[in-house]
Amino acid sequence: YINGLLSSPVSHAKNIFGNAMFGVYQIPERLIASFYSNTLPQGVRSWNALLPGSASDKIAYDEALTLVQSLRNGIMEGFDLASTAFKKNQPSDLMSKIEAQRGTELPPISSAAFGIEQDKWLGKAIDYYGTAVTLPGRALMAEDEFFKGVLYRMEMNTQITRRGKSVYREAIDSGMPEADAMAKSEAEVLNLFQNPPRDLDEAATLFAQKGTFTADLPPALKQLQQTFNSPILKVVVPFFKTPANIGLQVIERTPFAPLSSQWREEIAKGGVYRDMALAKVTLGSAMLATYAALAAEGKITGRGPERKADRDALLRDGKTPYSIKIGDSYYSYGGMEPMSAFMAIAADYAEYA
Repeated sequence: YINGLLSSPVSHAKNIFGNAMFGVYQIPERLIASFYSNTLPQGVRSWNALLPGSASDKIAYDEALTLVQSLRNGIMEGFDLASTAFKKNQPSDLMSKIEAQRGTELPPISSAAFGIEQDKWLGKAIDYYGTAVTLPGRALMAEDEFFKGVLYRMEMNTQITRRGKSVYREAIDSGMPEADAMAKSEAEVLNLFQNPPRDLDEAATLFAQKGTFTADLPPALKQLQQTFNSPILKVVVPFFKTPANIGLQVIERTPFAPLSSQWREEIAKGGVYRDMALAKVTLGSAMLATYAALAAEGKITGRGPERKADRDALLRDGKTPYSIKIGDSYYSYGGMEPMSAFMAIAADYAEYA
């Protein structure tokens, strides 16, 4: 049933476009975060920064450039992950938009599951049929794995670069000559690339999961997800984690960000975490204002009028809900979350206002 819902090529095109747009969105967002890192007073960025001997990590302005430069290697790593996931029908980190994953259990449609010998013609037929049924889900998983590979490499490279700069600053502060401090920093960066520590690996993995909306949900939403994983409710709500993750990512980039527990945790941590949290709200709110202005000009449409007569008149005029006007035609932007969510929220607000 779930694979049937994913059988439309349009769904995959929207998933690819949405992931790609959100991945590119991380670059200007990181640039704004670096502005906060380098302009806000230390006490505003983090109370811990005022303690003697505390490290002062910052998001450098060139981290946005590092994200761009990491795309080449990230794309190659993404293709490797996508190929493996498609063949094995299993994501690399057990995080997938297909919420009915059964881990190491037997595929439900297979000769082994039915107790039929694999070399028999009936067993082979069932295996082929089971593979064909899961093709839409495999494709979606492969798409997400590709973007996970790209985002992981982008974040890992920036984390390593940031760590190398921290080592350089500490060496300079300790009185080490600049040439020696630079050599120490370069050696640290090389070592981190060859043997990434667990904390950097976890940070890059989480960044990739959030960028593809496959990350674990907060405790309250996770309990609700487990409720909807019931086979009966699964027919009614086939996807819960992905829409919930998209909603969280959108909320964190609006003036309503304090409603998100994850955003509040980042603010409480201070330092680079607070810089990123502030950057999310800043750029996201600016986008909402921009889209609202475009909606007021008639270039973006929202839900439309409530009264049926008014709504029918709108449709007869050639306009369609939740669409963008290109030339004299309107094209739907729905389904390309989370970027389309910003447009929809702004357009609905503009129409209501």
